[in-house]
This record gives sequence, structure tokens and C-alpha cells, in this order.
Amino acid sequence: METSRILQFQDVEPNFAPGLDYFPYDKRVIFHHSQEDDNYADITTTTTTTMQHDESIKNDSQGVDSKKSILIFGGDVGDKGGNDLYVIRQLLSLKKRYEKRVHFIMGNRDINKMRILQELGITASSSASAQEKLTPHGGINWFRGTGLQGDADLIRQYNTRLSDNGEKDILENILVSDIPSERLKWILRKTMGSPDAFEYRRHELKEEKEFIARYEGRSDHNTNVSDEEVVESYRTACHPKHGIMGAYLSEAKLCLKIGGAMFMHGALPITPEAILQYEHCISASKSDITRTEAKARFWAWFLDYATPFAKDAPVSTSEWTDRLNAFAKEQGDAWKRNVTITEAGGRRPDESVEEVGGILEGEDFWCTTGGYQKGDEQSDLAVEFGSLCQYGMGWLPDRSKNPTIVYDSWMQDGMPRYYSENENASYKSIIEDFFDFAGLDVIVAGHQPG
Repeated sequence: METSRILQFQDVEPNFAPGLDYFPYDKRVIFHHSQEDDNYADITTTTTTTMQHDESIKNDSQGVDSKKSILIFGGDVGDKGGNDLYVIRQLLSLKKRYEKRVHFIMGNRDINKMRILQELGITASSSASAQEKLTPHGGINWFRGTGLQGDADLIRQYNTRLSDNGEKDILENILVSDIPSERLKWILRKTMGSPDAFEYRRHELKEEKEFIARYEGRSDHNTNVSDEEVVESYRTACHPKHGIMGAYLSEAKLCLKIGGAMFMHGALPITPEAILQYEHCISASKSDITRTEAKARFWAWFLDYATPFAKDAPVSTSEWTDRLNAFAKEQGDAWKRNVTITEAGGRRPDESVEEVGGILEGEDFWCTTGGYQKGDEQSDLAVEFGSLCQYGMGWLPDRSKNPTIVYDSWMQDGMPRYYSENENASYKSIIEDFFDFAGLDVIVAGHQPG
């Protein structure tokens, strides 16, 4: 904020009322020189270059037109630096006041929060306690064969042995805890690559308590934060309908194109398989087809390959980005539907998915099965949102590369692949061709900066 050319802080009264508008802060983000009710016409057809350098508009002292500036947040809103709740609430508040000028992109650390309620359970804060026990966890599909805690194959083996003869053995140490706080710590530390997130959240909740106490003029306050309060904070934030993480995902897109600029969290899925296919098509152009026809064949293949969740292939990059965002919305709707069914008691433990639906248990967790779920509209409702979780990952259950723009990277060993002397020439050709094919000047991404 101190270095921003388009954003600044504004003093505001905190809002302590529960809900999505809960805002325990005395400053909020605004656009420079803008009023609270400023919400200018949709400018998403204007290129970024034009927005920044049009000489016909009145600019500030740094050459930026504050009334046409926009904010695009590139995803991965949480886990690493602390103050996750603060950042998400500030973004949502800004989006609510400047709807057409604020855009969100989905990152892998945003998408993976869809797992939380399924694996951590849906429990009201009044019933959360140290004695609460969760449904046994079926393990993690990408841990299979590793011998790590949560190895799905070993957990199944343990459960089979237990049911066969009731014996317990050394496999017991691969089980995932059924205590909510311990399970959440394990989820964050071992399956989401965020070892400090649990304590970051505890610290942030403590700061919120202290701020409220100061604001209300109270001195006799207890600002300690229990493990159970941290668990409940994650459950609340990661609720698809009432949580701030759910609100962020409902507003976010997988891919955004504004004029000649395309925004995505990761990179184009130029996997080894894509490179081989490109070389095969180009090779064919030396014999029976023209190079133009060969490239057309490749891009037809690529757009199909780059929508692994779809039943049929898009025919243009515009349709491809539309498909990506429609897929994300459908998955978000399925996530809400699942949680709603479960909260309403729509599925008893002895009922099957086909009978009712709802968030599954144990070995039916998405993280245990993995993969894309391509059912028809009436089936797979209970687990359909897992397809977006899969799209947010770099690898498929068979350990092949997942063609995803969320997790793929432009980087290798901290350097851009395009400029690496060791990078395949076809990789560079595919990038150059894509810019021409999609009519782009620039692709803006994050995920793994150098």
C-alpha cells in the first residue's frame, strides 16, 4: 500500500457484526482520489497499455489515471505470510465497493481450501471442543506408496486388517488424527505446504481480540486463542456460502482476458506431452499438410488437452477461457450444494451417494480418490467439486503432469524457462504461436516468481 500508485487507505468505522461484512479494522482500501460510491463503467475492453498511457485523460503526478485504474489480484491469498483474514476482507470490501474495477484470479492455495470442510467436518462453534472426534480420514491419494502419514494405500490396508482380525500393528502410525486441531495442523503442514499457517491464524485472531478490546475501551480481556478457535476460524472462513474464502472463490476466475492482456495464476500447460504433440504436428507439415494446417491441428488438440474436465473441446482461445471460468463456477455451485445438503442432514452415514448426496466421509473424501469426476448432471453431485481441486494441482493420480494453468509454471530452477539454454526449442515456438493464435500482447502470471 505504501508503494502503490493506485490504492490508498481510508479511515473507517469497524464492523463487529457477524457475517461476511464483519470488518474489525479502522482502515480500508480505496482507489486514489476516488469516492466510496465511485463505480465507473466496465472498462474490460480497454487494453492495460491504453489505461495507463492515454494522454487524453487527466492523470495524477505519476501518470496514472486513478479513475480508470483497476486491481487484478492474482490468487494465493493465504497460507504464507500471516494476516490471511485481513487481506481477504480488504479485497472483498474493495470488490463490493468497486465491483467492475476489481478482479480476482484463483490460485492453488485458494482452491485447496475447498477441501477443509470435507476433511475437517462441519461443526457449529458451540459444539467444538477438544473432545470432538472426526470421521476417520481415508488418506491422501498423492501420498500413495510413500509410507507417509496419510498414505491412502496403507490406511486401506490397516482398515482391512482391522476388520479381518481386529489386530493393530505398526501401520497405526500412518493414520490421520481424528482430533480437529491435530487434523487441521496436519492438513496445512503436510498436504498444503503451509507449516506456519495454523500459528499465523492463532496470532491473527489474537490481534483481532486485542483490537476489539482497545476499540471498546476494555482492559480486562482475555486474548488467548485456543486450538479449537483456530479450527472454527478455518471452518467459518472456508464455508462456500457464508465464509470469506467462499466469497473470494465465488468472485474469482481461472483466466481473465482484458484487451491484449491475459491473466492466469500459473502458466500455459506446455507439458512434455504437449511438446511431443507439437513436434508431431510440425513434422507432418513436411510431408502431407502445410505448416499452417499443422499448427491448426495442434491448437485444436491443445485446447482439448487443456480442458481435461470437459466432455468436448473448445474451438478458440476465447471459448477456452469461457470454458475454464464456467467450469470454476459450476464447481463452486456444486461445493455450495454439497455443504448445504450436509448441513441439512441430507445424508445418513449408511446412505449411498446415489440416494442423497452430500459431503462424503472417510475413504470417499476427494483427496483420497483424486482425479476429475466427469459424471452427468444427475450423478456425482456429492463429489463433483473435487474436479476443481484436481485442476488446482500439478499432477494427476497416476503421477502424470496435469494440464492446468493454475499450477504450471513459467519458471525452472528460479529462472524463466523461455530464456533457458536447456529448454526445448518447441517450448518457445508454442509460446510464440499462442500469442499470435490468441491475439495477445502479454500474459500476466504469478505462482512461482523468480
